[in-house]
Amino acid sequence: MPRRAAKVDDNQREVVAALRNIGCSVTLLHAVGEGCPDILVGFRQQNILMEIKDGKKPPSARKLTAAQQDWHASWRGKAHVVSSVEQAIDVAMTETSTVQLPIKGEISKNKSGGEHCNAQPALVRPIHGEDRGEGRTHEQDALL
Repeated sequence: MPRRAAKVDDNQREVVAALRNIGCSVTLLHAVGEGCPDILVGFRQQNILMEIKDGKKPPSARKLTAAQQDWHASWRGKAHVVSSVEQAIDVAMTETSTVQLPIKGEISKNKSGGEHCNAQPALVRPIHGEDRGEGRTHEQDALL
């Protein structure tokens, strides 16, 4: 039985263009079907899966299909549902905002008289104070 053409949300082209405009690479996955998210986004050495829903439609028309619900329930990684350009960009920025910074270490002289720092890197998220959509702020995350 031939598979029918994948339905593409009206705002997918706009979301993809905006993500590419900020430097993301985007691969379209909507044709994969079986509940797989619409796009794979590459940004700052990270991969992000996004299911795009049209935020201009009523909430009942933005629900995940049964296949999408099954896919999300069985997926052992992260996937995001976005309904606007702003949400997609926020997800890309938030998911890739972790940076490595040296936080402590000693500077010592090596045999040739040069300096060496043995700092250990730590993962740090910028703290902005806004709610991350999970009911807590970056400051609260830092305490976890």
